[in-house]
Amino acid sequence: MNENRHPIDDLFRDGLDQYSVEPPMHVWERIDQTRTPVYKLINNFKQNARWYMSLAAGLVLISSAAILILKDGKIDDHALSQTQAVNEAPAPEAPSGSAGKSEEAPSITDLQAENQSFQSEASTNQLPATTNPFRAELPTRASNATPQNRASEETPQEMAPQEEPSKTELAQNGTNVTPPKEQEKVDVPEQMENNEQIVEEVQGEEIPEVTEDPLVKSSEEANDPQPEKAQQPVVNPPITPSPWSVEILGSYDFVNRHFQGGNPAYRNARNKYEKVGAAYTFQMRAEYRFNRILSVRSGLSFSQIHENLNFNYTSPDQINVYQKTGYIIDPINGPQKITYEVKDTMPGSTTTFRSSNSYTFLDIPILLNYHMYTTNKWDLGLSGGPVFNLAFRQRGQIVNPSVTDVIKLNGASNPYKGYAGLNVMFNLTASYKLDKHFDLLFEPGLRFGVTSLTNSSFGMTQKYNSYNLFTGVRYNF
Repeated sequence: MNENRHPIDDLFRDGLDQYSVEPPMHVWERIDQTRTPVYKLINNFKQNARWYMSLAAGLVLISSAAILILKDGKIDDHALSQTQAVNEAPAPEAPSGSAGKSEEAPSITDLQAENQSFQSEASTNQLPATTNPFRAELPTRASNATPQNRASEETPQEMAPQEEPSKTELAQNGTNVTPPKEQEKVDVPEQMENNEQIVEEVQGEEIPEVTEDPLVKSSEEANDPQPEKAQQPVVNPPITPSPWSVEILGSYDFVNRHFQGGNPAYRNARNKYEKVGAAYTFQMRAEYRFNRILSVRSGLSFSQIHENLNFNYTSPDQINVYQKTGYIIDPINGPQKITYEVKDTMPGSTTTFRSSNSYTFLDIPILLNYHMYTTNKWDLGLSGGPVFNLAFRQRGQIVNPSVTDVIKLNGASNPYKGYAGLNVMFNLTASYKLDKHFDLLFEPGLRFGVTSLTNSSFGMTQKYNSYNLFTGVRYNF
């Protein structure tokens, strides 16, 4: 070996060649955990979280469209069945005594007897022959007689013009002054065939003049067909909207990281070498509306925060002091062995650490909504409530508290908890109705971290506060 060179490499090699350190048991336990199927599944989900969330969002949109199509089809079928039921409903029965019933019509002999009794009463009251200008005609049931027979049935008195009495005279004599309704022609049912035969037998006989009889008039009015009621348009009952709705939202978040406690130099190093990058949140929620003012929403929230580590560590210069043995040639005594001290200065080395960190949160928000302003299209309000964490996962590296190295987040020295604890969220809510099912959503809001993400043994707390800009769509059932 050359004596002019410092054998530092040989010293390290000789001194540390047989040296070994037994790793602690928790390191092996941590390695065994990484070999389990559950860990591999979670790690696979972390690496492909974006694809899984995109697939889930696509499935939700397809399911919503299918529900919309099926729901509209059911409503149309229901309305059609109601319309058919109304159209096929049986017509209301004609009132008693109408032409629609198959009661037996009074005969001509009965009508003549009633007219003779009425004439006798009129002569007793000394009424003129032309007391009532509205002469009773044969019942409409005899309308099938030929025109020639009808002409022969009219008497000379009927053809002669008669002088109409005044309403005052009619009222004094007790005669009805209300003119009868115009007689309408009605179809003769099959049950009236016997009455038609009776009318044909008496056509050749002379029919005396018949003045209007109130009884005959009332019977004729009773036999007049009732005017058909106009068919009312079918009006379906109003459909009560369902209080349930489903929402899908996404947000780009602006995150602020907050440290508290611990060594100030370490906090400054974390803020200097670790920079917060992009962050985003996806939420899938269900809303139940109690009334026009209050509603509650809950569902599943997936958030991820990215950080970039850029840490350069330069070790200080090392001064190695060691003793060296040599010989001095003494011309008198000969060679003399001596030991002397040697100082060797070694410049420090620079180590660079680069890492892309990610912090993933899986939460359940429970938000109470207050709707301040509601119109046919717009809905404005406030919402707020707690956000409970289900799982919290980390990946990457952070600066070591000694600021000389880094901590690997997938190792045994990971300072973060497995659960992020509790957060609080406040949002401004605005929605615009596109149609009866779909609404556009816009919700700017704040999310505050309440509990620390690090273990108590780490000596420093870490929290995240974010400003969210949610946009999405709502489907109303």
